[in-house]
Amino acid sequence: MKKQLLLLALLLVNSTSYATKARLESLGQDGNRGSFYIDDTRSVFLNPAYLNMEKNLIITEWGSGNNNADSATAPHAEGGIFADSGSFTLGAYFGSELGAHNEMKNDKFQKQDNRVDLFFAGDAGLLWGIKVYYADGVSEPVDIKKTNTAYGINLGFILGSFEVFGDIGLKDTSEGADASSDKFDSDLAIKTGITYKVKGNSFHFEYDKSSFKQDVAASSEDGSATRYKLGFGRIYPVNKTARIFSDLSVNLFNEKYDAHEDLEGVSIPLNIAFETDLNSWLMARGSVKHSVYSRIKREGKLETDPNSTVVAAGIRAHSGQFNLDGIIGQDSSGDKTGTFGTVSRLAIEYLF
Repeated sequence: MKKQLLLLALLLVNSTSYATKARLESLGQDGNRGSFYIDDTRSVFLNPAYLNMEKNLIITEWGSGNNNADSATAPHAEGGIFADSGSFTLGAYFGSELGAHNEMKNDKFQKQDNRVDLFFAGDAGLLWGIKVYYADGVSEPVDIKKTNTAYGINLGFILGSFEVFGDIGLKDTSEGADASSDKFDSDLAIKTGITYKVKGNSFHFEYDKSSFKQDVAASSEDGSATRYKLGFGRIYPVNKTARIFSDLSVNLFNEKYDAHEDLEGVSIPLNIAFETDLNSWLMARGSVKHSVYSRIKREGKLETDPNSTVVAAGIRAHSGQFNLDGIIGQDSSGDKTGTFGTVSRLAIEYLF
């Protein structure tokens, strides 16, 4: 840990680009898909048209190679390159498991792994972008061959104040568990949304639906999830070196599973964050998020969102074309997932 903090201190000079999951999560945002109102390199995973603005850089997100859901305490190792190529911008990203159904699959199935995401974007009067991904895995631990195949496409457009995206998971199929006939199969997964930005305000609507079926031995499970999100966000510049972020969203969700908890309800989280330059080479940021209203039916029993207050802090150091990001503390109502001095979500970015 002392080595990680020393590495932070060695990066000394200012840089202008923003990126990485660490930055977004320390600002109270979704570190994987990006924010609907904070422009960041991760925005290309929500709307690939952002590749026209976020280019000529290499990102490395440090972590492990497990197949569990990515989180600040168990981050995935992943990274890629985004580069200008004449009239277009190209990108390749490796190791992402965004939108994978791994957490819902029986542990005996082959999980989605070794994924490659390819990006292509340009300007034709409107900014457009496309992302396609593909993953293929196989293992044969005993006598049963286990396979997984997954692929999908994400389209995005930006025209003036309007931004539109559509992310479609076309296939995520695993075969072979206790028997070669066992199978996990997801239906068409759709995540689509629109954002309208005017006078520093961002208004956002999002729809997300997915479902799956899996058969293992004599047991069978069906599952589905439908989510709606209506959000508002704004960035308030304090001065040349500091800014305050705020966002409020209404989230409706309905999740039904045969072998997992059923969830149905509404939550309204409010997030307030800040980001400031401490000097020419060091930046600090932090956030507090709290569910101001929630009503959730968990297995048919009504409750409010437990431990809804989440506090996070992060730090960035710069040196010329190099940036280093990390989360230095996270706390969810006393449930510590990080303490000051402990760097998690470590990432290095190189601009060229």
